[in-house]
Amino acid sequence: MNVDDAMQANLHGAAVAARPTSGVAREWRLASRTVRFSASCLALFYLLAAASPFFASYDPTYQNREMPDCPPMSLHLSAPSDWTRGLFYTHPMHMQDPTARTFVADTSRRLDIHLFARGHLFTTDSEREPYFMLGSDGLGRDLYSRIVYGSRVSMCVGLIGVLITFSLGITIGALSGYIGGTVDFLIMRWSEIEMSLPSFYFLLALAAVIPSGMSTVATFFMIVAIMSFISWAGFARIIRGMASSVRSRPYVEAARALGASRWRIITRHIIPSV
Repeated sequence: MNVDDAMQANLHGAAVAARPTSGVAREWRLASRTVRFSASCLALFYLLAAASPFFASYDPTYQNREMPDCPPMSLHLSAPSDWTRGLFYTHPMHMQDPTARTFVADTSRRLDIHLFARGHLFTTDSEREPYFMLGSDGLGRDLYSRIVYGSRVSMCVGLIGVLITFSLGITIGALSGYIGGTVDFLIMRWSEIEMSLPSFYFLLALAAVIPSGMSTVATFFMIVAIMSFISWAGFARIIRGMASSVRSRPYVEAARALGASRWRIITRHIIPSV
């Protein structure tokens, strides 16, 4: 490589380094392997929750009363000559002792498992002869399908709770830390009142107030939302302390000197800094 090629390569590298990148891309590049692995797992869980009708094998409410408390069924790889029937198969199980609920596999029969069939990732020809990958519950419902469908509620509840707490805490804390004075005093006293509320007795009061005709999922979401609205106080106090130290920085003073409004300074300078 001559001198001209080396100079062009250095200039190209400098141009690539100077190219603007988004905050998410920059944080992903600077994150450790543990953070990347955790974020990838979390994204996978949310994908499974969002596409649960596809990943679940059966209807989670369907009850196969002939197979309650069935253990997980073994999975076998088909011979290459039988790949036209299905790549995988299992042996159907039947209850041997209804009292003890013991099951035995019928090795004389083959139950084919079809991939990408009937709108599912994998399933069998009929729900009456299912493949219980994780077994069944006491009513004969597929545990794997119920876990996949249940993740929709669990993942959404966590996301909603964090979004409400994070949004209220960072907004109120930044407002209190930047304005100060009477506003800061009133907000902090109110946050101390909310932090002193006992969660257990508050949940008991919520259980008495929520209408009994609501579904379980709606009740769960309402309780999480209400608890998130009252759990922002501790987070707001942390943000308030950080905002108090940021409001004297030179770029905040410069924005104030240029005539920027309080809301613009809080949203464009204080909140991104904290």
